[in-house]
Amino acid sequence: MENLKEKEEVIRFAQKLNSTNLSPLRSGNVSLRVTQNNVEGFLLTPSGIKYETLKPEDIVFLALKEKYDNLIVKNLQTKFSLPNKLVVPKFLKIVLNMGLGASGNDKKILQTCIEDMSLIYFNTEFKL
Repeated sequence: MENLKEKEEVIRFAQKLNSTNLSPLRSGNVSLRVTQNNVEGFLLTPSGIKYETLKPEDIVFLALKEKYDNLIVKNLQTKFSLPNKLVVPKFLKIVLNMGLGASGNDKKILQTCIEDMSLIYFNTEFKL
């Protein structure tokens, strides 16, 4: 299985959300940027499956750049009657968000979240 170690890491972080009570009632999606078959994309937890039951084969690969280039650009070009793909809007910024609710008041949990977000976003240091 390709990216097995990375899939296991996605599962570990997803389960950590529940064990630290950051996502106790519902499970959102957790993703990790990877390269698979020479294509850049993300490993992503599927919706509707509880984190504690996740297996590596449940984690899906999504190639956003390929999908953007092959589907979204063409659709935008057609929809807005753009003369070529060079004038189609591009992504300028990606925002990472972690909803903490009342847990945001706990400094220990907040520090853990900051560390986790730093790992997700290529070891970048976050500031409050």
